[in-house]
Amino acid sequence: MNKNGILWGLLLILGGILFLLDNLGFLPVSALSLFFPAILIIVGLWFLIGPLAFRQAVETRVLTVPSEGSTNATIEFNHGAGEINVSSMEGDAFLMNGTFKGGVDERVSRNGTFTGIKLSVPENEWWGFPTSSPEGGFTWDVQLNRHTAYDLNVKTGASKVRLDLHDLIITSLKMSSGANDMEVTLPEQAGKTNCRFEFGSARLDVHVPQNVAAQIKLSAALLDTNDIDQTRFPRSGDVYRSPNYDTAANTVDITVEAGLGILSIH
Repeated sequence: MNKNGILWGLLLILGGILFLLDNLGFLPVSALSLFFPAILIIVGLWFLIGPLAFRQAVETRVLTVPSEGSTNATIEFNHGAGEINVSSMEGDAFLMNGTFKGGVDERVSRNGTFTGIKLSVPENEWWGFPTSSPEGGFTWDVQLNRHTAYDLNVKTGASKVRLDLHDLIITSLKMSSGANDMEVTLPEQAGKTNCRFEFGSARLDVHVPQNVAAQIKLSAALLDTNDIDQTRFPRSGDVYRSPNYDTAANTVDITVEAGLGILSIH
């Protein structure tokens, strides 16, 4: 049964009862003077009790997306609170394997050798209040195909994020978050990878493989950057850059826009 429909039904019944009692002369004041305060009381109780009354069983879902000849893919993660882990998998039959504690809503589109995947927290929401969020938030464990080139767009709330991309082909990585603990290992043999990190307050730990050259640009107000390895990435003005960046076969461009936090790149 639709939960919002129950609320509207209760409000209509309340209005009918009040106006009936008013017409029968049982109310010392007008029905209108009682109706609107009563609405506020019912809506307030609905927001307090509704999420508990309609709580559903938390599911753990396994989701696989076949490759079907795809050579390029975009994956968008729309995650709330909890944990995201991304790594590689054996074989090339699937673009993605995933186990999703708390469930997931997916949208898959294909166009020739390109596949777009959008992963979102299930719409088990009750007027903005999650009714089936697992304790500790949503935990998503995702494995990707080593032979497919991916663009990743990770949007999270207060989450722990672990991305082990060292043996994957990642052409673009964008991460947008609130208050997060993030650890990212970048690809070893992807050619050129563009990375953009945007967060309010977080700890970001980035591992750049030894055979990969990097260029790092920062736009941050109160970000601790003391743990950027300047033996590998010497600073020149506002840019940190590997000496062999222009000639390296594998490079990463890293842009960080942040409010405050701790940044480690090595």
